[in-house]
Amino acid sequence: MSEEMLTAEESLVDEVEVAQDAPETAEAVDTDAPPVHSLPPLGKPTLDSFLHTIVEQRIPQEAGETLSRLLGSTMPSEDGQYAIAAAGRFNGSRTGDLLAYASKINLSGALVIVESDAERVLYFHEGNLIGAASTVLFEHLGRLLYKAGVVSHEASSTLVDAEEALGGHAMLMWLSTRHLLWAVERRIWEVAAAVHLIKRGHFVFIQGTPDLNCPIVSLDPEAVAAEGARLHDELLEGTGETDEVYHPPSMPPPPPRIERELRPIDVSQETLREILKRISEADPLPEEG
Repeated sequence: MSEEMLTAEESLVDEVEVAQDAPETAEAVDTDAPPVHSLPPLGKPTLDSFLHTIVEQRIPQEAGETLSRLLGSTMPSEDGQYAIAAAGRFNGSRTGDLLAYASKINLSGALVIVESDAERVLYFHEGNLIGAASTVLFEHLGRLLYKAGVVSHEASSTLVDAEEALGGHAMLMWLSTRHLLWAVERRIWEVAAAVHLIKRGHFVFIQGTPDLNCPIVSLDPEAVAAEGARLHDELLEGTGETDEVYHPPSMPPPPPRIERELRPIDVSQETLREILKRISEADPLPEEG
């Protein structure tokens, strides 16, 4: 991680370490310290106050509730609180440092990235990237398949609704595992590339084994960072590709287009979960093309 990221202004790691090393005596307690106020939701300009109240590697309850909305059941928590490794401010040019840090500490957990109008998550297992999530509509799995020409716009809406309601595994009701895994990998590249372009944002590393309710892949963070940096540099130099369909060079081409109509399934969530439980370990549909 770069020296700049480890300054007191850009990171809370030092503050966390001070809190951990402080003696647990009555004299060490500052009775005149102001109370901790309710914390603002993620994505607001006042997010600094949220980050600067992190102590003893725990996120306070109010902030934990906000992160719960973003992470759902994908990350373990204790009484609504998440264990963190580091947090701070950054700009997109430091994305490579964040990914290198995750790889260096062999992270199993999540990197939450927040800017004023979007929230994104990159998930790791033992230092490798395994999945991603985003509040940006065009970074949903169904929309990525539509942008690649794999499904129609109407079909992508069905897939987006299914993912939002039940998670990525729900898309196996309509897709083959090959199609879904391609979308999962594509989203990692898309999210990482978007993070490289952030002018001002905040990050939180959360520790714990992810449970993504979705098939996972395994990507080298350094390769993803290098590609994101290339796109960032090309954009600054004005030499980037004008084709709206971007294809990471190390990814396979999109899977065959699905021509059939993907209609919403009108069943209760309980029934759908039972169906998904039975098919989650199998490829329910034959490959097309």
